[in-house]
Amino acid sequence: MTIGKNSRPQNSGIGNLAQGSAKLPLSGAPNGNPVLVLNSSTGDGYNAIHTFSLGVIEELYLWCSNSTAGAVELTMSFADAAFGGNDNIIVSISGKTGMNLVYPGVPHIGNTASTQTLYLRAASANALTVSGFVIRSYPFSGKNASSYGYFNSESGD
Repeated sequence: MTIGKNSRPQNSGIGNLAQGSAKLPLSGAPNGNPVLVLNSSTGDGYNAIHTFSLGVIEELYLWCSNSTAGAVELTMSFADAAFGGNDNIIVSISGKTGMNLVYPGVPHIGNTASTQTLYLRAASANALTVSGFVIRSYPFSGKNASSYGYFNSESGD
């Protein structure tokens, strides 16, 4: 069996065969279906929507929809499930709207402490759902990613 540049064996770690780039579901939504965003300010919780992988660069794309009549705020926080930092991203999602792009493919690199997780919460319960994916790009084989970057297409070797 030949493995293409943009393929890697299912359920295996990131290793020597991991090359090119791949579009993958969010780790917190592995089947790709919309996920209801929880409301942690009322004690119902929060969503760990994606944890970024170590050794690769991942561009995160995230859309949000609001099924209620009024606007609801979506809060995004990196590595802080308590949402206590001043680096939160807050987006107001208008009522009765479909998919709104709320995170437009910003690249991230995971770390060994697994602290590169994106957490979400809604200002109102049962209002917001999110969908998305990541584009994972692997470092060039045998090259330092800090110097040479990452694959983003089939053309790199």
